[in-house]
Amino acid sequence: MKIVVFGSTGRAGSAVVERALDMGSEVTAFARSPERLAWLEGRKGLHIALGDALDAASVEEALKDGEAVISALGSGTLDPTTHLSEMTTGLVNAMRATGPRRLVALSHVGVLLKKVDPQYQHVAEEHRRNLRILEESELDWVAVCPPGIVSEPAHGHVEVVAGARAPNWTISRFDLADFMIEQTQSGEFLNQAVGISN
Repeated sequence: MKIVVFGSTGRAGSAVVERALDMGSEVTAFARSPERLAWLEGRKGLHIALGDALDAASVEEALKDGEAVISALGSGTLDPTTHLSEMTTGLVNAMRATGPRRLVALSHVGVLLKKVDPQYQHVAEEHRRNLRILEESELDWVAVCPPGIVSEPAHGHVEVVAGARAPNWTISRFDLADFMIEQTQSGEFLNQAVGISN
């Protein structure tokens, strides 16, 4: 499987890159700061694509040989912004132009909740905008909605609930990565937002 990973240097995205390589996939890691992936230098199957997720040409170039896409993009701030949904719009348009149809996107547990802490309401709203882009994309997508992502070893199992939050409030970034990679080929949760936790 040839997987293109956006948001490849973040907490979730770097775990996706590492685990996908461990599984024998070819991985194109799209990054603005490729030096943050230096710890993976020399890994078989790793390709680095330098670019900005808002630059259509560099996104399309990264996608040209991809079979599936994993987006671990985030807004990069807790302030009100539409940065994430703008990047996802560009990614969806680039996928339409270049061919890969499967998109597994990191979302936010807030899209599955009826009530969100007021100080994070704008974060949930941006992720809801992002989800609408996926829903209208005509791609084969899965939106993965974790709670708190923690840097602890994989538990080896996850709780997954379609359309609602999963029962617990944390997930290992490695278990999250494994699930997202699995969704590049599984049809179980296709075109759904799913809650996930340990």
